[in-house]
Amino acid sequence: MRLQPTPPDEMDSNIPADIKSRSRLSVAGLAPGCSRRAWLALALLTLAVPPGVEAAAAWVESVQVPAWVVRNGDRLPVNAGLPLEAGDILTTGPKARLRLRLAEGSLVKVGPDAELHLQALKPPSAPGGLFEGLLDVVKGAFRFTTTLLSKAHRRRLDIRISNVTAGIRGTDVWGKAAPDKDVVCLIEGEISVKRGDDAAITMSDPLSFYVVPKGQEPLPVRPVDPDQLQRWAQETDIEDRGPALTVDGAWTVYLESLSTREAAARSRAKLEDQGFPITIQTAQVGDKTFYRVALAGFRNRPGAVAFKDSIADDLGFRTAWATKQ
Repeated sequence: MRLQPTPPDEMDSNIPADIKSRSRLSVAGLAPGCSRRAWLALALLTLAVPPGVEAAAAWVESVQVPAWVVRNGDRLPVNAGLPLEAGDILTTGPKARLRLRLAEGSLVKVGPDAELHLQALKPPSAPGGLFEGLLDVVKGAFRFTTTLLSKAHRRRLDIRISNVTAGIRGTDVWGKAAPDKDVVCLIEGEISVKRGDDAAITMSDPLSFYVVPKGQEPLPVRPVDPDQLQRWAQETDIEDRGPALTVDGAWTVYLESLSTREAAARSRAKLEDQGFPITIQTAQVGDKTFYRVALAGFRNRPGAVAFKDSIADDLGFRTAWATKQ
């Protein structure tokens, strides 16, 4: 299957319908001379953020657990809707994925077994201002995609992939910091890349890639095989029926039902340490109160059931069940 660049309007369509009216971008914030389509997109698909993250430089749009954020020395599980800030360190487990939304509208996807440092994130201080950032991919795969809305905004954003730095403009780019090499693949648009203090080179040919083997000189930029690109993209994509949490996800997986609040709190602490954003819900059965250890926010039934089955196998929760809230 040939990988096609993701249409900008499709990328924006992932925004939950019930929060589309909430936005920290305004019509005045669009770059001068932007297209009529961009103006219309702003009116119809205003960049939305969940309540409580309107001032954030970025936020978590979707997460396939387990994943963690380290902030001010504290390591916490990542949940959908989490506001992000400069200095955060994001890590993902072996089957995990992250989908992040920057304040200017672009998307950042993070693959499994990855570590991403948000070294700098600076939203514009005034309409029409510049969004600035530095993302440091210490290990693992990522994908950065501008959307219809983000293309209308100015940015100065660099992504460092181990020892390679990519200067991002309006573009769709995939990359990976692997143990044996660093890879940057331009899907569409234009980027500048350089290794360490080497002179930067400009990549403007779609479906081309740049590789730096560890301890060796960079290889010449060359076209990417479509099948290889498809495999790379699958490393960062969350499948439609995958076990992903979203802000407006309506499905919950109950892991266990315990008779005391203390036992539920111990279970929650253990699971949160393993990267699962757990909640405890009470249920009254006759004259008894039970404390249910739950993971809420799955976007569909197949994803909830897939998680239920996997956690039964991995952690032994054989009586877990999924239900729509």
